This record gives sequence, structure tokens and C-alpha cells, in this order.
Amino acid sequence: ALAVGVPVIATDCDFGPREIVMQGINGLLVPKHDAAAFARAMADIKTLPTQGLRVAARDSAQIYSNFVMAARYVDVFCRA
Repeated sequence: ALAVGVPVIATDCDFGPREIVMQGINGLLVPKHDAAAFARAMADIKTLPTQGLRVAARDSAQIYSNFVMAARYVDVFCRA
């Protein structure tokens, strides 16, 4: 979703989403097991500046592109 400029709503797990989603910048994080917070986030995301969210979403996804990730793997394997 981020790669095509769609801001996300994700559960704030111990690992993963909080490493990628920047609260209010490229999406929203909600607490685990909190359906009410998720519903509020769906309403809240409509009030955030759309264009800024879309640009930030696309920009934040670039560091996870296939090319960048492949280069990171090569770097890790070369250090081993």
C-alpha cells in the first residue's frame, strides 16, 4: 500500500509495523486487540492531509524496494 501512496492503518506490534509506519505521517498505528481504536483510526485518517500522507507513504516505501532490499541482503551475505 505504501509503495503506491496509500497510507496504512496497522496494529502496533512489537516488531514490524512500528518500524515502518510513522504515526500521522505515512499512516496510523493502533494498539493490539483494540477494535475501537482501529475504527477511530479509520475515521481519523480522513482528517489528515491527503497529499502529504500519499507522498510520505511512497517515500517511506522506497527503502524497502526490491533493489534496496537485494543490496542489503548482498551486503549481509558478503560480511558473513
